Amino acid sequence: MQAKLKLIYYYLIEFILSLLILVFVLLMIFKVTLFNPKYILNQFEKNNYYEELYQNIETEMTYYVDQSGLEDSVVTGIIDKNIVKDEVKGLIMSLYTGDKVTITTENLKSSIRDNIEEYLKVNNLTAKEEDIELFLKEMEEVYINKITFNDKLSFISGALVKIDKLLVNSIIGVTGVVIVIFGISKFITRKYLLPVPFITSAFLIFLGNFLLHSKISIKYISFWNDSVSKVIKNIIYNISLQSIIWAVILILLSFVLIFVKVLTRKKKMS
Repeated sequence: MQAKLKLIYYYLIEFILSLLILVFVLLMIFKVTLFNPKYILNQFEKNNYYEELYQNIETEMTYYVDQSGLEDSVVTGIIDKNIVKDEVKGLIMSLYTGDKVTITTENLKSSIRDNIEEYLKVNNLTAKEEDIELFLKEMEEVYINKITFNDKLSFISGALVKIDKLLVNSIIGVTGVVIVIFGISKFITRKYLLPVPFITSAFLIFLGNFLLHSKISIKYISFWNDSVSKVIKNIIYNISLQSIIWAVILILLSFVLIFVKVLTRKKKMS
């Protein structure tokens, strides 16, 4: 009976340790990707997001211009690409700090108004002030909504801040538990516990990646618009690649530990 209890205890520890290692690996990956604003901004840069955003804003503004009877020149070239980039960076950083971000539109509206007045003057036309104000408001909404993803990210800011703050403690806690279990395993079970959990965690990582790429089909999923979708998909693929690298490392570590175990036994026998 006692032998069975020890065996149950051994397999239970192996199972728990496998889950802890898996959680630890995922947290480490998320810490340097999803919970790292510099990484996110770098992905925006790599995927030419700012240029595409600039073009999307101008294209949608042109759509409203066509409806109003004005010419495209009223909104062409009025957007400062550097300002758009700074606005996006401020928005992303605010998700991790919890700070409220206000998108600046005064210069944008002023430029559009000047262009409208110039257009009306050249063509000997007049327009009501309320119509101009309505048009400026529409342009402002287009600008803000494109930059802030129609405010769809605001709801995750609070949760992201809390998770990010807890993440460091979680990593420390998981690491501590793994080290403690590894340290006491030889004294309680008389067996090395880590090789099997390492391999099990690696297998779960490979399984997760298989399901991600073969069953979910990430490449066909759309997020908000094409530009955002491209960035998010690249982040997912990058996380997937990092997890595979971790899985390979875990397998190599398990082989090293098994080799050390065999070598230790041979020394004892000799």
